[in-house]
Amino acid sequence: MQYVSFRLGNEMYALDVWQAREIVDAPALNQLPNSPPWLPGMMNLRGQVVPVVDLKEKFGLNAGSSAKERRAYVIVVEIPKKDADPMTVGVLADEVIEVFDLALSEIEPPPMFGACYSRSYLLGMAKRDGAIVAVMDAPKVLSDTDVLVPAEGASPS
Repeated sequence: MQYVSFRLGNEMYALDVWQAREIVDAPALNQLPNSPPWLPGMMNLRGQVVPVVDLKEKFGLNAGSSAKERRAYVIVVEIPKKDADPMTVGVLADEVIEVFDLALSEIEPPPMFGACYSRSYLLGMAKRDGAIVAVMDAPKVLSDTDVLVPAEGASPS
């Protein structure tokens, strides 16, 4: 299988390349009122409004800098949904590294220590050029109920 690798700070992650529709320079985001910190805003992608997720914030990896200061790219990801059009979500990335091949046998299960929620977002861990890559399960990370359900008291637009 092929994966696209990217950095969030010093950590390397990968997504299935078939879910990554495109990579764009991080645009100015339109902020949403009462949105969680990991949802810094929406972007206009050729007329389509796309929510943008800050995984660094969602995963608690921030080092005190804002999404505006540190992000350079948005990976546009399509998440298949049952009986509906795919959901399109942007993922902020500090750096997009490469597309590479990785056999399923090279992906090890996530470690069993630490918070269980962080493991639920991962397909596993792989080694790539001496680095450890966290292989993400994009549907679980980006289709989580906290992404799809508006904040309590929020009115639909």
